[in-house]
Amino acid sequence: MLLKNKEGRYNQAEMKKPLLAVVIPCLNEKETIAAAVKDAQTQAHQFFPNDHEIIVADNGSTDGSLNILARFHSIKV
Repeated sequence: MLLKNKEGRYNQAEMKKPLLAVVIPCLNEKETIAAAVKDAQTQAHQFFPNDHEIIVADNGSTDGSLNILARFHSIKV
């Protein structure tokens, strides 16, 4: 939600935030994480082509999930 300041202008910091943020939880999801990220990218790009971010919240995976996520340069881990 964008709020106007006293002068009736939108806060510039707020305007730079992405409109959509997708957060994917991950813990030892080596078999499914690539498909989940690809699906999120496809859907986010379809509806918010230039205004989205994808965040994967890994909670200490030990199965190689992080190696798979390293292939995706446009996501935050």
